[in-house]
Amino acid sequence: MRDVPISVLIPTRNEEANLGKCLDSLEWAGDVWVVDSHSTDRTTELARARGAHVVSFTWDGRGPRKKNWALAHLPFRHPWLLLLDADEEVTPELREEIIRLLERGPDCAGYLIRYHYEFLGRRLRHGDPLWKMALVKHRCARFEHIPVPEVTRYDVELHEWLCVEGPVGRLRAPLLHRDADDLRHFFDRHNTYSDWEALLRTRYARRDRSGEVRPRLWGTPVERRRWLKRLFLAVPGRPLLYFFYSYLLRGGFLDGRAGFHYNVLKAFYWYQVRLKEYEIRLRDRAAARRQSTGVGPLSPAATPRGVGKGAARERQLQFYRESVDAEEEITRPRGYPRPVRYLLEFKLRRGLDLLWKMAPTGSFASETVLVVCCGSGLESEFLARRGFRVTGLDLSSEAICRARERCRRYGFECTLLVGDAERLPFPDDSFDFVFVHDGLHHLSDAYRGVREMLRVARRAVVLAEPADATLTRLAVRLGLSGEYEEAGNFVYRLDPVRLARIFAAAGIQRWAIRRDLVYYQPWTFRFYRWFDSAPMFRLFQALFHAGNALVGRWGNSLKAVAWKPESAAAPPVSPSAALRDEPGALPTRRYALAAREGRSR
Repeated sequence: MRDVPISVLIPTRNEEANLGKCLDSLEWAGDVWVVDSHSTDRTTELARARGAHVVSFTWDGRGPRKKNWALAHLPFRHPWLLLLDADEEVTPELREEIIRLLERGPDCAGYLIRYHYEFLGRRLRHGDPLWKMALVKHRCARFEHIPVPEVTRYDVELHEWLCVEGPVGRLRAPLLHRDADDLRHFFDRHNTYSDWEALLRTRYARRDRSGEVRPRLWGTPVERRRWLKRLFLAVPGRPLLYFFYSYLLRGGFLDGRAGFHYNVLKAFYWYQVRLKEYEIRLRDRAAARRQSTGVGPLSPAATPRGVGKGAARERQLQFYRESVDAEEEITRPRGYPRPVRYLLEFKLRRGLDLLWKMAPTGSFASETVLVVCCGSGLESEFLARRGFRVTGLDLSSEAICRARERCRRYGFECTLLVGDAERLPFPDDSFDFVFVHDGLHHLSDAYRGVREMLRVARRAVVLAEPADATLTRLAVRLGLSGEYEEAGNFVYRLDPVRLARIFAAAGIQRWAIRRDLVYYQPWTFRFYRWFDSAPMFRLFQALFHAGNALVGRWGNSLKAVAWKPESAAAPPVSPSAALRDEPGALPTRRYALAAREGRSR
């Protein structure tokens, strides 16, 4: 058999019963590597006898697992690598397809290969198709790193996906998965897999996902599969749904008795995952109650994970220093699709509308506004153009520099400072109003930011932040929204009930909380540009307001206004008096004051 220019990687541990068949199917490949975890049977002897390179691997419980370690350290002779498990075999059809692909030159960085599972003596050709990223350019391929400290039984990657830099294709011919172990090993292995899945969806749901495949419906095949899995995990009745899809819709019944038993076991696997999720939540809640009553310590793994302290905060700042487009930050929303500009202004205007609706008559005498987490100045510009005297504060000095450039370029006045929103560097009652838009979710404790805003506000605070809502949680599960941003920070969404408790605890007597359905992401801009023309934009506005009339009260965008009790020693001054006392006011400020005076009547 000729030596095809391809390398092969096989991770093993006590695989004597399986490895011989795997190596027999690879006689055509001349660069085969077996990475072994100190097998106690004849696995390594068998591999050496077949001419494979054998490397020992010891996992320390923290660093990269076996496959990622091999991708980073082994001197593969060829650029293309085939990754197999010891219980997998390359079929003759797949071998010929790979040879033809390498002869003509691959046009992708990785290829998905379907594998047929041999179960109870029968090769399963139908049902839910099983794919794996098995043929890749090894220099641009790494497995996801998803640490789950509780699952340490295997030193090899479990269900982490192999990520490649470049386009992904598919091969037609299948692999054959034929395990010599009995059903006891099948149950044992899937019990560990279900532990891993359940922990990911509960205790580690707020993990940093920056190194994982992004679930996107219109992305690569790998991203689309991750999105479909996210959708599947979001719906109720997963076991029954999986059995109906795989056994009936995908023809699993054509595989006879073996197909029926296999699909029942896979459906039961998803039942295991769901039941273990429930158990983990019960245990973590009980641990949290014991901690709150001082009965016992709270396990670190049971503590919800946020981002924003120490090294994590520095990582955020580094991202905003190095990875953002400074020109876009300075100019946005200019250049955005018309509907996106409308949605941005809607969120900002909605908060002010709520403020003015609740305002006592004549309560806009001195409109000093602190914009918390001001970023590159978008919100500061919005408020300054409506006559407010604005002070903007942000933790990032680079963001403040961009905000200063925005002020200079577009001709508005704003005082800009570097500071921490969780420890505002101002005395109590320093500003008439304190405003924030999509800024608190960057903090390690968003509610501490709310308390700080209440402290420095003399009259009212205005919040326009993501809401912890059912639709939001559904969007996260579907991959339309994320729990982590590109900067690595956890997206802290505000719970309206908890927010109301904070207002009440601060002595606030008058507040209002509203929610709307507002969604846009950079990847949606191409879709929104369809509505740039005047007729399509009017259609968009009609659809948007109709949707909010139906489901807005459960929406993802929260607006809240809290008015502090007015001081008896400082009677309100009417906007007209303010205009008389300030003859040199800018025209925009005069207009804003006059408009508010009319609105308050």
